[in-house]
Amino acid sequence: MYPNQVLVRNQTEYASEKASFWSTVQGAASPACFFAPSSPQEVSTAVVASRKDQCQFAVKSGGHYSFEASTIDNGLVVDLAHLNRTTVSSDRKSAIIEPGSRWSSVYPILQEHNLTVPGGRMFGVGVGGLTLGGGISWLSNLHGLTCDNVLEYEVVLADGQIVTVTPGAYPDLYWALRGGGSNFGIVTKFKFNVFEQGKMWNGNLKYSSNANVSANAAFVNWGDRLVETDLKSGGVLLWDANIDSSPTGTAILTHSDTFADDAHPKAFDGFYEVGPSNISAGNAYHAEIADGLVFPGGVTRNSFWTTSFELDGEMTQTVFDIWNEESKTIASLATQQLQLQIFTRSQLNFMKTNGGNPTGLAGQSRPVGFVNIVAMWEKAEDDETVYRTQQRIEDRINTASKERGLYNAYKYTNYASQFQDPFSGYGSANKARLLQIAKTYDPEGVFQTLVSGGFKLTRVRFTDATTGLIIASNAVKLAEQKHDCEVPRPPSLHLNLVPPTISASGNAAHRRMIWPHLSNSVVTDRK
Repeated sequence: MYPNQVLVRNQTEYASEKASFWSTVQGAASPACFFAPSSPQEVSTAVVASRKDQCQFAVKSGGHYSFEASTIDNGLVVDLAHLNRTTVSSDRKSAIIEPGSRWSSVYPILQEHNLTVPGGRMFGVGVGGLTLGGGISWLSNLHGLTCDNVLEYEVVLADGQIVTVTPGAYPDLYWALRGGGSNFGIVTKFKFNVFEQGKMWNGNLKYSSNANVSANAAFVNWGDRLVETDLKSGGVLLWDANIDSSPTGTAILTHSDTFADDAHPKAFDGFYEVGPSNISAGNAYHAEIADGLVFPGGVTRNSFWTTSFELDGEMTQTVFDIWNEESKTIASLATQQLQLQIFTRSQLNFMKTNGGNPTGLAGQSRPVGFVNIVAMWEKAEDDETVYRTQQRIEDRINTASKERGLYNAYKYTNYASQFQDPFSGYGSANKARLLQIAKTYDPEGVFQTLVSGGFKLTRVRFTDATTGLIIASNAVKLAEQKHDCEVPRPPSLHLNLVPPTISASGNAAHRRMIWPHLSNSVVTDRK
């Protein structure tokens, strides 16, 4: 079944498929095969076959994770690349966007209609992973996160059923999908709000290292105060480590209106007053701005690491100082970047809409600062050194924020390392609710046990005795390590299956719940 949609190791295209992942950490894995479904029904076939054969599998949207989240050694990769259509509704108020799309293909289609969606800020990022992790956009202050703009999800559940999830139909699952990741099924369609948007203003302001204090202060002042006077503004402050010199900074700023060549949004006055060493600004379409922000893919090993804190000027400067000191220790091994970002009050308020989301951020009374600690390097032998450095940066930031009473446990899943456990940062009540919802729609734990990639609700944390790294591990995988369980064989995708049922509404609470193999530590965590 589907011979033209399956790639195995002895085929020429197999190597190209492996090379399509953004990070070579993912590209180094050797799946038994890739399967590229062209419809939700074919996705259902793969899920049912994998469940029946107890085959481990992964799901790939854009393949932009830095670790093995969307691939798997000796298992099946369900590659959603053929589910890549974008269709604007006749009333121009919404669009169906499929999960195998990248924002590089979505924005130009919407642009033809003078529309856009609050999607990814970089062209190469996939729609599926970004949206299920929350999704931050240049337009998030005006319209909310990417997940806040999803009207409907089409989801293939663990039993193969295809359901349409809305705030009115499967409201618990709708809540969970707004930041709960891949723990509940495979999304095959997103229905998004879309908005009128022509060209918009974009400015890149460069700073030398000696401007770091004033640039960081300007960023905090904008995110804490000035953004509330102009929700059309968006921004991020980046610092790049340099081997032979001090770090250099870039404020990437956007505004949904256009401005004359010699003008800029008033909300950004503070960034200009710092005295940038270089300014590049103008008006461009959303697609063109995203096209200018591309991390090179398939050429380096990559790692993201994140943490959060209550927004504060002195704390933000401390974050920079810690990163600047620690980054020097691996400057000869890795290209490094510190990304300073803010969940503003406006963004936090959008998180309350349509029943809210599981992140635990909506109740915050002040903006939340968060960081993406980025490293890119070439050699696998340097992995541990890089990971140790990133973990040390996070630990020092957390210690400093706790000492100031500014610590926030939230970790943005799209920036989290494989050594972190972001769902614990959602709060115990929200994590327990997510677990209950997962058990309702996936009583056998298919997306916890067979889909090992990404962040699992059943993860536990322990310290690796050899490396000293804190490991966030799937509970079942940890049990397998202890008991030397055999890894299931890859599936044969030739089963004759009964076509899946399609439902637009309903409640699965009546299903019998069977949640095997949970360790005591996970059960305790749910209490």
